[in-house]
Amino acid sequence: MRELHDIFECLSDADGSARVVTFEHCSWNGVEELISGLGTTFERYTATYGEGEETTNPAPTSVVSSVKQKGLGHLVFYTGVGLMKHLQIWVWMSENAERPLVEALFFPDEIDTRDLRGTFLEWASGMCTRLEAVRYYARYENWSWTVGDIGPGSLVFLVSSEPEKDA
Repeated sequence: MRELHDIFECLSDADGSARVVTFEHCSWNGVEELISGLGTTFERYTATYGEGEETTNPAPTSVVSSVKQKGLGHLVFYTGVGLMKHLQIWVWMSENAERPLVEALFFPDEIDTRDLRGTFLEWASGMCTRLEAVRYYARYENWSWTVGDIGPGSLVFLVSSEPEKDA
């Protein structure tokens, strides 16, 4: 793990932007497992696919099937118990990729700040394990960010392992 900036400060900074945790090279079984697990810690969730097409069945297997077909899924989890009160999950599948990319998006006012550093590290590592991901990056929202960029302008404040070693 490489902490590039103070985690507590970055997660609690009320600057109006979201925080994003990007999980690289996830497995489809991991995505299904993640959705199942999150479904038990949040009161409810909704899912959309492709160009905003809503689903009537947000079951984990249905989500995975739809993302494989349409290339993109967006899930919104409401009223959580634990670290996150509200969480958005984006599942991306590029045309030539074999494994999806998953991003978790939340705002600083949507997280429990008690023991934030330790709880966040445990949460992010647990998500990475559940997704069977290679690594994760925690950063300020920056839609022009490129996966793997941890340079000074990237707004990344934490990376779980060095990109060069695991790519």
